[in-house]
Amino acid sequence: MKNVSWPERTSRTDPFHDEPPARSGFEDYQRRGGTATEEQYERLANELVAALSSGGRPESIQQQARALLVWGPARPDRRTELPPAPYIPKVDDVARIAADFCPIAATEAADRILGPLALALDPAIPEHRTTQLAALAHHVFMLPDGSGRKVGRSFDPGKSSFEQWLRRKPRPSAAERGALRAVYRAPYSAWILHRQVGDEWILEDLVGLTPPSVPTEPVQIGPIGCPIREARPGDTLLARVVRGPDGWRAFAPIAIPGGPPRHKIQTWVHTELIRGRLTQRSLTVERLLRRRGHVLARRICEWAWIAGDDDPYGLGPLYDLEYVNHTEDLRHYTDLAIESDGPVLELGCGTGRLLLSIAAMGFAVHGVDRSATMLAQLDEKLARQGAGIRSRVTFGRGDFQTWTPNRQYPLVLLPFNAIHHCRHRDEMVAMLGVVRRALAPGGIFALDCYLPDLELYDRDPDQRFEERIFEDPRTGARLRSWEQGWWDTKTQIHHVVYVYCHEDGREERAHLQFSMYELDELRATFTEAGFEIVNEASDFSGGALLADSLKWVGVLR
Repeated sequence: MKNVSWPERTSRTDPFHDEPPARSGFEDYQRRGGTATEEQYERLANELVAALSSGGRPESIQQQARALLVWGPARPDRRTELPPAPYIPKVDDVARIAADFCPIAATEAADRILGPLALALDPAIPEHRTTQLAALAHHVFMLPDGSGRKVGRSFDPGKSSFEQWLRRKPRPSAAERGALRAVYRAPYSAWILHRQVGDEWILEDLVGLTPPSVPTEPVQIGPIGCPIREARPGDTLLARVVRGPDGWRAFAPIAIPGGPPRHKIQTWVHTELIRGRLTQRSLTVERLLRRRGHVLARRICEWAWIAGDDDPYGLGPLYDLEYVNHTEDLRHYTDLAIESDGPVLELGCGTGRLLLSIAAMGFAVHGVDRSATMLAQLDEKLARQGAGIRSRVTFGRGDFQTWTPNRQYPLVLLPFNAIHHCRHRDEMVAMLGVVRRALAPGGIFALDCYLPDLELYDRDPDQRFEERIFEDPRTGARLRSWEQGWWDTKTQIHHVVYVYCHEDGREERAHLQFSMYELDELRATFTEAGFEIVNEASDFSGGALLADSLKWVGVLR
């Protein structure tokens, strides 16, 4: 359960703020044959940055990037060989640089990069050590010192700690400079821990790096270890992988349980690559990650926080209590099952509220959900059903954005507002791709969702709504519950927190996050994904859609 929000970037002078397009980008654009005026260039560049930040349509981003001459595949890094470090620096050595030249790297970077994942840090590792691991692997070398200033129409964020350290008096020794430069040249990147060989690990590149940045031998994780938890096969590793005198080593590693799929990470990298080319068109993936690896790390940590094992639907029995009386959609979806004659696929099946109703009508149905807790609750409920229903129900754990169907269905359902779990438009497009692969020719895709409600979004985050008192099905004790919520205007996410208060004052919380979409955006996305809207209504009784409708019920083909 989560009751904290991800740290916000605040202003242009905040070193974690995404840099705006630099003036030098226009000069480079002209050298490459661009014909737009500087004013037109700045407008186009700002529009592209806004589209990249908000998860705009891929086709639109590609069109804008081509107009600015920044579209194209990643260039290979020009370095054909990285000289080995004379020695691998200690984390404490780098910590002193941060303390001397950029205190923010040692005090805020862990929060900015790890966010609420910092709550999961291994308590056996001292706090200052975990802060160093999160911050110093990247920020000592890249993070500006905060002394930013405006230069013409551009913003100079200041020198990094590393640059200041190189110029200090007396000058660092040649061995010190060589060791730190070797760490700097190694991109701060993402890897899969494939398998362990003795005390070392075989790593798989997740980003698309080119030699010599990819290790050719097993890698030492290092004596300090990984602060989230002990490294395990399949974890995502965030680190600079450096070649030293005794082989490859991951400098200041952080192991993230699970992690995003490879295609999502590479999409994020390409997005940042396009943004970076507004300033430097010859930018390679390696150079990008030397400069802005913290952006990739932050996204991976945020993904892991939201999609991790501690899922927001971790209170299965209480979830059923919340929605035991929610039956308004059952007739609609079971009628569609009758028309299709089954079998039926339900994405986001949860604890089986709808799934079991469809099975009771006599149809085979398969459910997919990413919450292990919800599926465990479904398994318990299914065990109490008759043999006929049990024989018609199958289910498995999976993310409906990446799940691979092994057959096709005449009816695919995404009920009960599940589309709001697509946090960005690209995630919705990925989900629609799964649906297309799962649909039989001529099949139907049915779903429902909320439409934006400005009054709801103006809620006071501390105000309680929907207060209830009921019996805890796990213990039989009296339980008091309520909802709290708020609207994040920057991310367009509606946060809802369900609070369950026990008689002894102990609280359990489930923090859900719903991305909201305007109706026009939904329609455009469905159409671009190749779907035809067969029917749409404002409720499950077929009510007409009005300008102030707060619900959308759709049937697509």
